Amino acid sequence: MEKREVNVQLSDMKRVLIIANLAHSSPRIPGLAAFLPDYGWECSILTPPFSQDVLRRIIDSEQFLRRTTLVFAPFSGDVFEPLRRIIGHPSGELHESTSEKIHEKIKRKGSHRVLDHCIRLLHMLFAYPDTETPWIRSALCVARKHLASHHYDAILSSSPFPTNHIIANQLKKEFSLPWCADYRDPWTQNHTYDFPSIRKIFEVRLEQKILSSANAVVAAAPSYAKKQKSILKRDVQTITNGFDPLQYTDTPSVLDKKLSIVYTGTIYPGKQNPLPFFDAIQELINRKLIDSADISVTFYGKNLQWLLREIDKRELSSVVSISYPLSHKKIIERQKSAQLLLLLGWEDKNNPGVYPSKLFEYLGARRPILLVGGSEKEDIKKIISRAHAGTIAIGTDEIMRVIQKCYSSYRAQGSIPYGGSNDVIAEYSWPYLAQHYCDILDSITT
Repeated sequence: MEKREVNVQLSDMKRVLIIANLAHSSPRIPGLAAFLPDYGWECSILTPPFSQDVLRRIIDSEQFLRRTTLVFAPFSGDVFEPLRRIIGHPSGELHESTSEKIHEKIKRKGSHRVLDHCIRLLHMLFAYPDTETPWIRSALCVARKHLASHHYDAILSSSPFPTNHIIANQLKKEFSLPWCADYRDPWTQNHTYDFPSIRKIFEVRLEQKILSSANAVVAAAPSYAKKQKSILKRDVQTITNGFDPLQYTDTPSVLDKKLSIVYTGTIYPGKQNPLPFFDAIQELINRKLIDSADISVTFYGKNLQWLLREIDKRELSSVVSISYPLSHKKIIERQKSAQLLLLLGWEDKNNPGVYPSKLFEYLGARRPILLVGGSEKEDIKKIISRAHAGTIAIGTDEIMRVIQKCYSSYRAQGSIPYGGSNDVIAEYSWPYLAQHYCDILDSITT
């Protein structure tokens, strides 16, 4: 799609009310909303309330904060809030997952499998369709008052969570506004959906009923769009996640002195497998093909402590380390200064189309990507290959060859060369994607 030049007068701007919990919809909704005004759409966002400090921790975009209007609807906690109070865990900040906090609290008390099943049972029975349902009443109340006194041309709702689509569906009925439903993650077709089939039957019917009135449906990956199309029986368009080019300036960061390999974000056990990568590092060191003093591997993310036993088993603790998540701004700096950015492929061959958000951040950082594991037909491999943004290695032997080659470049030049295509990478920037999104919004309001 060619970039269009748009000169929008303030009086010609259209307005969209976006329904999204900013804590869960980042970076997608903030990324898009920061640039939608460039193409004629002014944004207001209905979200639970956040303090300025929390807002700046979860959203590192001055342009978003300057260009959007936030409409706060009170949020007293998700469906697990009463349980949290019973077990003596006071309410956390709104950007924290209540269910994750319960899970961490219970695990610290020493119970594992049985209580995990109990939480899952509670989730299945009471979190329908998701944990955020208590917010519906508050959000509708605030939205009705706001819409009664402010003009809007469209509504956009983004999941997670499906609750946002339920709110948007009701507002569309009451105010006769065109509605675009955005799936950052699928609803019942999510690759992590693990409820019994009986619940899925009812939930699919609910999804079909709710989404039947949407004027447009958008998904964040082609595979997601295909799944949604199959159950909704309607056209579903694709707009991927992306990166903010304003956060990745042309000024190069100083690269790490060591051959640094950095991973940022979540790892899904059973779906992603870092062990062949560990095996490759161990074997290269044992064969003295790389010097352990020259290499460092760092994983930044939550709930990664389970990796420590695998690291210790391979005697890699002097090379591989686990770090708690940093602020988004600091994560970007680490990505830009790393010699290699590690990406783990998706091991579930039934879902080769998963697009991790970190892929697009890695593209923005313009450092070589090392994608390990997964299947040969995985969609993200096509993106990396098309952008000339990195190297793909599936098995341990192949991973060893790639790392050894990178190590040779590092020893000879002090860094690993990067040859990404700026034109291709630009297609995954938020300004480019926002232009595409405005075309969709324009189509449902003309």
